[in-house]
Amino acid sequence: IVRPNTTAFIGNGVVIDPWALVSEIETVRGLSVEVGPSNLRISESAILLLPLHQKLDTFRENAAGKGKIGTTGRGIGPAYEDKIGRRAIRVADLLEISTLETKIDRLLPHHNALLKGMDRELIDREDLLNNLKEIAPKIIPYACPVWDELYKARSRGDRILYEGAQGTMLDIDHGTYPFVTSSNPVSGGACIGAGVGPTLIDRVIGVAKAYTTRVGEGPFPTELEGSINDQLC
Repeated sequence: IVRPNTTAFIGNGVVIDPWALVSEIETVRGLSVEVGPSNLRISESAILLLPLHQKLDTFRENAAGKGKIGTTGRGIGPAYEDKIGRRAIRVADLLEISTLETKIDRLLPHHNALLKGMDRELIDREDLLNNLKEIAPKIIPYACPVWDELYKARSRGDRILYEGAQGTMLDIDHGTYPFVTSSNPVSGGACIGAGVGPTLIDRVIGVAKAYTTRVGEGPFPTELEGSINDQLC
């Protein structure tokens, strides 16, 4: 986003916290970097990460005790669970406020049942609806069919760089399960996560860290502690 004459895309494979995104956009703008619908586009199919996902993530980790995975507590796992469970709210749903209530009514029974089972406060339907209505105008201008924009860019001969976070050891299928993320961050995931065919990718660049780290729990062949670790970190 800091490069002029470059458009940044957030693909359909990402779960987006709309409030965090708006805050990040404002922060970057405060550093005199232009950010707007002209250079940032968000997939209409991307899943929204909601406050209820963060609550559920934190509550479950706390209840797991020694069996916890060590998530970041940002609600990423529960958001992907809703995606696979076909009850998630997507960016496109913000375009149809009239049907948003129906989407929420499908989502809340699942989450409130879990919260009730953990003896936690239930999610208020009207609060969630009002929060989404408030954030919607700040997200909608960026929404578009990213897959279509990428195909048009490729047809023009534009160069496209697909970027993924994490890596093989945190892949939901190929990583150190269950101490993994909730998606496929391996190179092949770029096609699914952006909505393009594999023939549109002609080069893959693998990145390896010289100093291996990981968030939370999970297997580690060796672990360095003490002053040297602090210096490397």
